[in-house]
Amino acid sequence: DEDRFKQRRLVPMTRHRKKDRKRRPASIPSLTPAQVPATLAASVAQQQRGNLEQARQGYLAVLKIEPRNANARNGIGTLALQRSDLERAITALLDAVMLPPDNTGFQMNLAVAKDRCGELDPAREHYRKAIALDPGFRDPYHNLANTWLQSGDPERAIATLDACLKTNGRDFHALAYYAHALRDAGRDAEAATLLSHEQLVHSFAFDAVDGFAHLEAFNAAASEYVQNHPSLTANAMATVGGRHTGELLGDSNGPLFAFEPIIHRAVRWYLARLPADANQPMVQWAPRLWKLTSWGVAMDSGGYERTHIHPKGWLSGVLYLVLPDVVRATPGANNDHAGWLRF
Repeated sequence: DEDRFKQRRLVPMTRHRKKDRKRRPASIPSLTPAQVPATLAASVAQQQRGNLEQARQGYLAVLKIEPRNANARNGIGTLALQRSDLERAITALLDAVMLPPDNTGFQMNLAVAKDRCGELDPAREHYRKAIALDPGFRDPYHNLANTWLQSGDPERAIATLDACLKTNGRDFHALAYYAHALRDAGRDAEAATLLSHEQLVHSFAFDAVDGFAHLEAFNAAASEYVQNHPSLTANAMATVGGRHTGELLGDSNGPLFAFEPIIHRAVRWYLARLPADANQPMVQWAPRLWKLTSWGVAMDSGGYERTHIHPKGWLSGVLYLVLPDVVRATPGANNDHAGWLRF
């Protein structure tokens, strides 16, 4: 690993020698104190958009005039974290948490950096500090529980998640870790309550969509709509080797406008099939009212969705509009579909 690190450091220098150039560092702009808040806000926005170098320049400009600015140091640390430069991330984030030690976000960011370095005990210390500062901040509970799962101590993970659920109520992200922890602890019956496909995974059938002669006509129109949607972005969210749209519902001219009532009907149908178990979280947290959000994914050859959850949602569903021939083919000895869609 050390040799690989040295190679990463040396290769760019070698390239510059070949070109007989000297690398000139970018000039850091000078700010007035009045410009600091706006520069910080702009840097955060650039970082969120993925413009990491522009964000870094902004944070450095703030530090040039205010060397002890904790927000700028935190920004430099999280940028390094995004670039997997963990040593630099920890240095900057340690500086940040020392300036105002009662900042929940700074404690969380330092914990994540320590966690990614494999320093689990220090990571736990800072996750606990973040929880103590803001018990309503859920992410530190999730990550703290995961450190216990990594260490083979699922009962401590369960205790952490129990505290999260007791404090915050509905939290599907915590519940996902909870299911893992119960299985790791050998508490299979409890895990099965959360993971029962028979009780919780259903397929809703429908025959037609208003305004379309038959279902194939709707599928074709919806597929065309998704593949030409202006919001399509490559490799967004959990999509790998494909393109992902933004929100699709709400466009009264689009084919999904006619499909929305069918989704509502499917939700009501699902609610009627929930198990009669008051302790089941899907039952406990079932909504009386709900709102829908919908997006489309156009996969390229070899594309897939990374394993993920929708922690802010109560129910998720999927409709396949067009399938390639290899998927449509009847499963057989040389065409096994098992594992292509996993829960």
